[in-house]
Amino acid sequence: MTGAFYLFNHPKKTINQPSIPGTIERINRLTKTLQNIVL
Repeated sequence: MTGAFYLFNHPKKTINQPSIPGTIERINRLTKTLQNIVL
């Protein structure tokens, strides 16, 4: 989980200045997907 959050937070800082809500949605979806994989 920590590695995934690091990977998504890193590019987020460079790209997401204008589109924060879309990035949050993406992170939420990816988190759910990762939880499904882990579980």
